[in-house]
Amino acid sequence: MANINVRRDGDTSRQQMMPNPFRAKLMTAFDVKDTPEAFVFQADVPGLQEKDIEVQLQGNRLTIRGKRESEREQPGYTYYAYERSFGSFARSFTLPDSADAEKCNASLCDGVLTVMVPKKSNEQPKTIAVNKTPQSMKS
Repeated sequence: MANINVRRDGDTSRQQMMPNPFRAKLMTAFDVKDTPEAFVFQADVPGLQEKDIEVQLQGNRLTIRGKRESEREQPGYTYYAYERSFGSFARSFTLPDSADAEKCNASLCDGVLTVMVPKKSNEQPKTIAVNKTPQSMKS
């Protein structure tokens, strides 16, 4: 059986790495941008395909889920390093009232998931006049 030494950058030791029973779990970080036209959510999801990702919008709650299956260990193989992450992730974001949920779209290109939620075009701030005396409340 061959002996493979695995070193990380800056590591001067030459030890054989043992398989890690606590393999890295899939952690997906998101960039969230507020542009003049839309709210944009982006995440690096290398190795995932469209079928591995679910994007749901319920009310003003945007939920993004994904899953990467782990590779099955083969009997008789020697594993020297287990560093790739696997598992599932779910992130939820609360959208402001100016989000146009009906026009939300998602795309996956070169391992980057992009979810765009356009802003309502007719959303203008309402100016409220300030009166000198309080207005009476009529029932």
